[in-house]
Amino acid sequence: MGKISKKILKWREKQPEQGIMSTEKFEEIKRKAAAGGAISPSAVAGASYWKTVKAKFKERRKKKE
Repeated sequence: MGKISKKILKWREKQPEQGIMSTEKFEEIKRKAAAGGAISPSAVAGASYWKTVKAKFKERRKKKE
């Protein structure tokens, strides 16, 4: 997946709890990954979380411009 930039990490820390992805959504992704035969459903959900973080960071950054 690659490294997460310091800018993104700093921005994420400022977001409200569950502002990026709700716990329910994270658990739903884990369940679907497990049902799909993933070896590590938590890793799949984590990758999805970070993909969402990057997308939201990029989206909000564009709005500021």
